[in-house]
Amino acid sequence: MNKKTYAAIFTPHEESDYRASREDIPLTVKKAVPQVAEVNPGAITYGDSLAESGLTAVCQVDGIQVPGEASWLTAEYRPTVADSGGKRSLRSGLLPLTRKTMK
Repeated sequence: MNKKTYAAIFTPHEESDYRASREDIPLTVKKAVPQVAEVNPGAITYGDSLAESGLTAVCQVDGIQVPGEASWLTAEYRPTVADSGGKRSLRSGLLPLTRKTMK
């Protein structure tokens, strides 16, 4: 989280009717939390680990796509035929390329 104070300055065009004014305004900027919008696992051959298959993902913050690199959190896992058809949940992650601004 980044908190700074900025000066807001009003300078009137007609100084006879208005006077200049300055106010310090605090502004806090919090890190964005990306939401996974889409995950696309690549095809995998029986016996291969998840690391050997492709994985793409799309993350967004307020509807804006966040660039990053997707990966399997259990990359060494070797799925079996019993895992096919969505019977097992596998975890993936996205490492945002803009890590300084993301949680």
